[in-house]
Amino acid sequence: MSGDGERTVAVDWRGGAEIGNEFASVRLRIVDTPTGVRLEVYSLKLGERILLDPVVLESLTWQSPDLFSTFLEQPLGPEEH
Repeated sequence: MSGDGERTVAVDWRGGAEIGNEFASVRLRIVDTPTGVRLEVYSLKLGERILLDPVVLESLTWQSPDLFSTFLEQPLGPEEH
């Protein structure tokens, strides 16, 4: 059980899972790297990926939803991107 009373379910993410809506589609999977396990987030639309370690993933839970809203103000990054 997690701390908030929700049931935790073990899932084998190494095979990947895809989620999406009308705005975005991503593939999520666990990958082993020389520096440890990472969550790969791959944009099916853009062909871009990022590898996130456990500390970075946990830090997402420390943020307010407003922070993520600011990401969408420039969804592809600064003009120089």
